[in-house]
Amino acid sequence: MPAPVRKGTTTQAVVQNLRIESLKQRAKILSLRRRFINETISEIFSGAVLVVDPANDDGLTTASGAGQGYPIVAASASPAGEGIIGMSPSPTVVITCDGPAISPGDIIIASATPTYGKKLETEAVDATIGTALTSKAAGSTASVSVLLCDRIVRIHDSISLTDGIAAPPASVGLAQIYVDSADGDLKVIFGDGTIKTLATDT
Repeated sequence: MPAPVRKGTTTQAVVQNLRIESLKQRAKILSLRRRFINETISEIFSGAVLVVDPANDDGLTTASGAGQGYPIVAASASPAGEGIIGMSPSPTVVITCDGPAISPGDIIIASATPTYGKKLETEAVDATIGTALTSKAAGSTASVSVLLCDRIVRIHDSISLTDGIAAPPASVGLAQIYVDSADGDLKVIFGDGTIKTLATDT
C-alpha cells in the first residue's frame, strides 16, 4: 500500500523549486550585467540608452544617429570618468581573436584559425558571434570581450549573391533578389509571384 503524501513535504518541494527558478533568473540577469566606463557623457542616469564607444575599451557613449551602434542600457547613474553598470541584450564572453585590428563595436566572426574569432571585413558569413567590447592590435593574437549576438546584419562595400540560380519560389510577405541562371539578369520575385528585372547582364 503506497505511503500517504504529506502536505508539508509537497509544500517544501514547491518552495524549493521556486527558489531554484529564482536563482536561475538571478544568474541570467547577472550574466547580462557588465561594468563599463562613462568616458564622454557628463552624467548618465539609470535607464539611459547608450552604445558601445568605438574609441574606448569597455566604454559607453551616446548613439550618433537612430539605430546606430550596439545598445546598452544603464543600470546605474554615473558622472563622467566613472564606472557604470550596463545591461546588454545578451551575455558577454571572452574569446581569442587574430587577424586585423579590432576596436569596440566591431562585428566578430569565426576565424579561419581553429577556435579563434576575427573582425568581420568583407567575408560572406552565415552568422556572427557578436560585438567587440575591447580592442586588439592588427596581426596580434589576443583575448577580446564580446557581447554575444548571432546574425547581426551589417552591409559593408557590397552584397554577394550566387551568380546564377533557378528562380526561387514565391514566399508570401517576402521579396527575394537573385541572379537568374536562365539569362544572367538580376531580378526580384515578390510575394505574389510577380518577377521584375532589376538589371540585365549585357
